[in-house]
Amino acid sequence: MHVNADGDLPGYATTVVSGLYDVRGGSRALRARLHAIFEEVSDAIEAGARFVVLSDRDSGRDLAPIPSLLLTSAVHHHLIRAKTRTQVGLLVEAGDVREVHHVALLIGFGAAAVNPYLAMESAEVLARQGRLGDVAPAVAVRNLIKALGKGVLKVMSKMGISTVASYRGAQVFEAIGLSQALVDEFFTGTTSQLGGIGLDVVAAETARRHASAYPPDGVKPGAPPARRGRRVPVAARGRAAPVRPRDGVPPAARHAGAPVRRLPAVHEPGRRAERAAHDAARAAAAAGRRAACDPAGGGRADRVDHAPVLDRRHEPTARSARRRTRRSPSR
Repeated sequence: MHVNADGDLPGYATTVVSGLYDVRGGSRALRARLHAIFEEVSDAIEAGARFVVLSDRDSGRDLAPIPSLLLTSAVHHHLIRAKTRTQVGLLVEAGDVREVHHVALLIGFGAAAVNPYLAMESAEVLARQGRLGDVAPAVAVRNLIKALGKGVLKVMSKMGISTVASYRGAQVFEAIGLSQALVDEFFTGTTSQLGGIGLDVVAAETARRHASAYPPDGVKPGAPPARRGRRVPVAARGRAAPVRPRDGVPPAARHAGAPVRRLPAVHEPGRRAERAAHDAARAAAAAGRRAACDPAGGGRADRVDHAPVLDRRHEPTARSARRRTRRSPSR
């Protein structure tokens, strides 16, 4: 935070409070972290802070961000109960703010300013990738901020509110799907006629979203399955090389339902030399037979015969001959 970095503007003294909690602790850790934040904010006000930034940056595998609306409203009502709300302004720096309604809710529950840093960074990346046409990254961020501001003004105009000062903290919303106990504790004064979930479900949903960003096994949801294989040492390069079990299986046998058969021994690394010697012997024998059958004695000593080696796997068998006989039309 660069506001009052030199310390010569006491009226802009700012404190940053982390809105992260230990996601492994569930709702108990979430509630404990909220009460710890209450104490941090109260201590900052006593130390002379005039602005408190509620930030969810620097989340990790074990630290998940508290939902920004829950955090903002909880701190707002804590300061009201402590009678120190008018001494400090709340600035919200949240990555879960993406839409106009998100900004409107945060302002309506006490935020003086909102920094949707993740939405702005996303717009900047999309512009750099060319997915927004010829819009420059700075222009894309400026357009996003303008659109969010215009949207909040439209929401205010529909409610008949003309100034942000009158809209901030007014709570002109009705809670749908939240239990009365949760509303009374963290959204005090908000109308909730239907009831719904409590803090335990909020913590479970936060943990589920967090697990999609930090999966326990390291594989993102929806990612293609990795090929399984073993690794063997390679002395020449000094590192292990992957060996896939499917290397010795013909392509036709890789499909479901196809019979699996092994390729000839020439494809097995341990018997390549033996197979090569066997093929050379067969080639020499074939050359000798052709030389013996040539009446003109055309087999010269200075000619190298590169006769192809026949693969007997492709010769017709008795079964294939019977199959062709059945398929042929009867005369």
